[in-house]
Amino acid sequence: MSSFNQKILHGFAWEAITRLIVQIASWVSTIWVARLLAPEDYGVVAISGIFTGLFLTFSIMGLTNSLINKKDITKSDKANVFWASTATALLVYSLLYLAAPSIALYYKLAELELIIQVAGLMVVISPLSVVPRAILLRDLRFKEVALIAMATNLTVAITTFYLAYNGWGYWSLILSTVGAQIVELMLLFCVARYWPTRPANIKTIWPLYKYGLNILGARLVSYLNGAWPVIFTSNYLGKTPTGHFQMASTLASLPMSKIGEIFFKIAFPAFSHIQDDRLQAKRVFLAMHKYLFMIIAPMFVGIALTAPEFVPLLIGEKWLPVVMPLQIICMANILAGSALIIPRVFEGLGEASASLKYQVVVAIITPAAMLFGVQWGLKGLLIAWALSTPLSYFFLLRKLCALIDLGLSEFFASVAITCASVLFMWLAVASIELFLHEVKSLALVLIVKASFGVIAYCLAYFALGREDLSRLGRVVRSRGEEF
Repeated sequence: MSSFNQKILHGFAWEAITRLIVQIASWVSTIWVARLLAPEDYGVVAISGIFTGLFLTFSIMGLTNSLINKKDITKSDKANVFWASTATALLVYSLLYLAAPSIALYYKLAELELIIQVAGLMVVISPLSVVPRAILLRDLRFKEVALIAMATNLTVAITTFYLAYNGWGYWSLILSTVGAQIVELMLLFCVARYWPTRPANIKTIWPLYKYGLNILGARLVSYLNGAWPVIFTSNYLGKTPTGHFQMASTLASLPMSKIGEIFFKIAFPAFSHIQDDRLQAKRVFLAMHKYLFMIIAPMFVGIALTAPEFVPLLIGEKWLPVVMPLQIICMANILAGSALIIPRVFEGLGEASASLKYQVVVAIITPAAMLFGVQWGLKGLLIAWALSTPLSYFFLLRKLCALIDLGLSEFFASVAITCASVLFMWLAVASIELFLHEVKSLALVLIVKASFGVIAYCLAYFALGREDLSRLGRVVRSRGEEF
């Protein structure tokens, strides 16, 4: 297992390095772009994203995961998947293009038609990368995947800022994303050294589609679950509150999208490689989840605690309405972040149907809660959503425990130190706030609260989890031998 362990460790190292660079660039870009654009710009882009994201999920069809999970793939498998993905993408984009006028009419936003038609180009571009991406991930070439992701995300950050600075408005958010998809596609083909050949023995694609349909079902329901806030906000509250939600969600999702994806990207190919060894799967999951939770839990709580200062200070007072939504989303994201890699475990171990069942449970609970809460505005909607999150989370956790023979007590013991350290951090920040009421400088308050929070968490974890930190050090020094 040493070779496997070393590849996993190197994957984390490269993902961590590149994500750190991207995290810094994303924060800088997000802050400056938020100062240049209005909440309405984010609102109309968020509405378009409901439909472009949905059609994009359809166009990919879960075929990347099918190629990764299949034990042996042939040249014809790759060719068949490439051309099938291309044909599906063109068909799906045509439907989206034709539907755009009706969508714009429904929302009474004339600009939405062209926005959807341009942003929808991702529906054609992204599926073309299915095969080269699968080739890299099958070989656990995480270094190359991480560098490509870094280049793509930096392209988004730099282009968005440049276009927003030059007055492109909401187009800066759209054109930068489409352009980055093109950059990513070219890099994937070059690094994977893949060139599509003519399709052959087309019947071999059906098993891949069969597996992919389970993934597609889970992805579609998952996408819908993620889109519920925008759907309810845009339909019941209008595009300005939708823009407020979108900004709050963007800020709250940065730890998830930049740090959580380190684990997200590695988990599926890693568990696909050990799908016949459930004991190893249990050990790898507990290690991955422990270190994921150790990082994201204090980050979400920290963002929530400092939101009243950094929102007006960094992105402007026009965004003050996002403070409370941001705090609610951060607290709910602690469980969402914990659950991030569990569906990848199911899929990697060949149990994609478990992911689908989980997403169906979420699809039943979430909209019902939001429909009840939306009558009290955006805050009511998000509070209802946050309170419903533990129900679906524990359904997912029980499924995982049954699959890899994991006891609930064993799972909770693995995160107990982090939970205690986060609680100590919260108490430390709450205590120091009592002495900051008379301070007029938001910057000073932000620095003091953030510093106390970081120091408190580190001290608490060092005191309670010294053995965990020592074990992590041994894993790094042994280059994965003790993973």
